[in-house]
Amino acid sequence: MAEQDTQGVKGVLERLKENIAKLQPSFEEVVAEQAEMLIGDERKKLRKEYKAECKDFLRELKEVKSETEGCITDIDRNTRKCIHEVNREMDEKFRVVIRRERLKRSKELDEIRVETKNNTLAELFNPCNKYQVMKISVSSDFVSKSAPRCASCGKESVWLCFCGGCKITRYCDEKCQEADWENHKNTCIGLNSN
Repeated sequence: MAEQDTQGVKGVLERLKENIAKLQPSFEEVVAEQAEMLIGDERKKLRKEYKAECKDFLRELKEVKSETEGCITDIDRNTRKCIHEVNREMDEKFRVVIRRERLKRSKELDEIRVETKNNTLAELFNPCNKYQVMKISVSSDFVSKSAPRCASCGKESVWLCFCGGCKITRYCDEKCQEADWENHKNTCIGLNSN
């Protein structure tokens, strides 16, 4: 009986092995399907999380972009304002420099005019050559009915040069005085000696 029982147990074990061998592929398929389902659910969950993170990231990116554009606009506005201010200051400084230069040149021109006027007056009232011919203006109060005549050529004129030596004889210019010098020198020297 013990042998029969052993044989019976061996038979049950054989059948169990056969049943296990039959169930093994279907079990692996079930496990694979269950794993696939779990992985699919996990993938879906991960995809949803990924999409949500992408949306959050894009929203943050848009906010950063908007802030950056605002900063760029502010920088551009402030830069233009600064450039405008610098240009205005430079224009004002340029105008001040131009005014100073014009005033300086105006003063220089005034000085030149005064100097030229003084030199012209000095030339008119000082001896103007080696024969000391002095030019003077004769105002209408001192002009007689007939204008004075040049001692050399006889031309009448209100403006004549006096001999610088005697201060009496009149000439048109240095040429007339030189032409008359041989005739006038004795008289001029005589008047000067007296």
